[in-house]
Parts: sequence; C-alpha cells; structure tokens
Amino acid sequence: AQRVAGFGTMIWDVEAFKGELSPHCQELFGIPGIAEIDGAKSIYGPHPLLDRVVPEERKAVFKWAQRLTSRARDIKQHHLSGQAEGGVGDCAIERCNHCQHAADCDRMLEFRMIGRSPGEANRMIRVLAETSLDENLGRVIAFITVQDITPEIAAANEAEALRLRDQRRLRELEELAVERSEEHTSEL
Repeated sequence: AQRVAGFGTMIWDVEAFKGELSPHCQELFGIPGIAEIDGAKSIYGPHPLLDRVVPEERKAVFKWAQRLTSRARDIKQHHLSGQAEGGVGDCAIERCNHCQHAADCDRMLEFRMIGRSPGEANRMIRVLAETSLDENLGRVIAFITVQDITPEIAAANEAEALRLRDQRRLRELEELAVERSEEHTSEL
C-alpha cells in the first residue's frame, strides 16, 4: 500500500535511539533488508542511512535528527511535569505541529540521497515527522513519513523552463510586432 501511495514510514523510538523502517522506506533510502537502525552518533562514523545521503547534505540531516530528538524529549519532559501536549508550554515541537507552512518547520526536511544502484541519479527525499507521547508505552515516538519527490522536482523544473521559454517567445513576438509597426509606418 505504501509503494502505491508513494511513501514509506519510519517509527523512531527517541528513548531507545532506534528506528523501525517499513519495507518501502528501506527501498526509498536504498537500504533494503535493514528493517531497524540505530541513531547516528556522529556524521563521521559509518551509518547505513546517513551514508546514503549525499556528502554535502549529511550535516543538515544529522542536525535535523538531533533537533527532532531534542524536541521529542521536550514533549516527554512537558508531559512528566504535568503540562498537557498542545498546552501553554514552551515546547517548540508543539508549536511546530500547528504551523501552517510545513516547509518552514523543523518537522520537515528535504535532502538528496545517493542513487540506489550504480549509474542511478541522486534522488530528492522529503521527510515529515509527527512526534507524540505513546501513552501505552510511556515513550516518545516520532512517526516519520518518507517520500521520493524527485519526479515532483523534475516536473517543477520543467514547468519553470517552459515558463521561461514562453516569456522569451513573447518578448520576441513583441519585438517583431514593434519592428513591423515601424516598417509599416516608414512605408507610409
């Protein structure tokens, strides 16, 4: 079902520092057969997921994961101190869960991943995290949706190229109309 819908999921247990990846999420990340991963302790050590991110974006992905983990811990602390989720507390993730523009929010990140096989182009991935306290487990869990947005980016780039081409053609037609008008005027 996830493959048809075009996304995968990862359930991140903040306290255990482990993530459980759906089969399609494994495929999207280019790590088939790895259903569970530990969190990366550094951007420099080997890590099955972080190693798949293009090198120039690994630091941003690592920092996003650190912020997500920190804010998720804030949720638990707020819960333990008696503040209800979505209350008046200062927890940044609570405010973030209510923001209108997910792209401006720490819940979402877009980054490039190395192609899954030799010769495959890099892919653009979008992750979106929803963090909550699982009352049954007493643990903070982040539900992360993973989507390959490469086709979406390619379509947007193509649309922009067509828009620029149409603008150029319109300018050329306007210039041609001015030239013809001036020629017609000089003939009279």
